[in-house]
Amino acid sequence: QVGHVFYYNKKFVAGDATYSFKAKGTWVFFWRGTSQDSTSGTALALSNVDGTLYYYECVWTGSTYRYHNNSRPRTESTVVGPFLTDSLNQIRVTDNTGMVSVYVNDQLRLNFTATQNFVVDGYIEIGCNHQSDPTAFDDIVVAQ
Repeated sequence: QVGHVFYYNKKFVAGDATYSFKAKGTWVFFWRGTSQDSTSGTALALSNVDGTLYYYECVWTGSTYRYHNNSRPRTESTVVGPFLTDSLNQIRVTDNTGMVSVYVNDQLRLNFTATQNFVVDGYIEIGCNHQSDPTAFDDIVVAQ
């Protein structure tokens, strides 16, 4: 898909879980989100930008065409590592009470402990908001 494309849960509340999906291109994945409409609140986030995968604790305000904008990290983003943008990559995030591991193509890339205020049961969102590069997703699974 190209442009503003998001996959929302309607009332999908998830906390401790394993999140897995395949992704290609420029994308973002939020989990433990405090707001269903993605225009205010907080979440934990992974983002692939220009071939680099980042993690951050996201605080967002405002919306444009019903999609979030003005997202900003609560603290500086953490670089997870390089990410291939021209093929589907398997992403797996295991979150056990804020103890998080991020795997890319079955290789552990990052372990961290989320700030306690961000460890809440909440909404998930996966998608893209990039206007020129195609983004693709497949096999989106949440297991609790």
